[in-house]
Amino acid sequence: MHSYKLFTPIALTPGNFESFRALMQLQETGQLMPHHIADFADAHKRDAMIPIKGPQRLIQASRETPGAYTEMLMWRMPSVNERDPSKMTLLFLDIVPDGSDYAYVPRRWMVGSAVQAVFPYKMSCCPGLSALATYRQGGQIHPALLENAKFVTADYQDLFCLTKPGAQGIQVDEHGGLLSHWYDHVAGIDHQCHAHTHALTMPEKLALRI
Repeated sequence: MHSYKLFTPIALTPGNFESFRALMQLQETGQLMPHHIADFADAHKRDAMIPIKGPQRLIQASRETPGAYTEMLMWRMPSVNERDPSKMTLLFLDIVPDGSDYAYVPRRWMVGSAVQAVFPYKMSCCPGLSALATYRQGGQIHPALLENAKFVTADYQDLFCLTKPGAQGIQVDEHGGLLSHWYDHVAGIDHQCHAHTHALTMPEKLALRI
């Protein structure tokens, strides 16, 4: 099984939006190369989104797959109120047994209604970098795929299903209730909740994180 490599999400700002627009134009003309995504992420490290962390990682046992887990990873846009759900993003990352080790398989992104960012990633089997992006247009947040299929293994092209019917790979939390709730879980804030299991103490092998 191949594993997921996540790179730090980069917030879109007035200072880097033209660079992002150039990425989109390269995508539209079929000229986007993996190094263009890497160059964007490297050039705009100062705009990296900020991890939201609590006293322990939030890992829950999978209800569907014995021995598997799901980790919830959150970030927020820089220079904003940490508790503003409109500026938060959440990744549900499945941790799946793979022989004597574990593989990391992304399931879904959830973004706040004001999150404009580029999310670079790759699978271990793919030589090329891809990215997910969310940007505002017409008053709404739209998802976009930045990827050159020549550098992505067929099974992992459009990993988050943005261009396929019934896309489920990214969800916009329009009203913020879901992200606000998950923030309490990830940050370790006590709250009334009966919908989720408690965070687990992870097996030692899960310390081998992406």
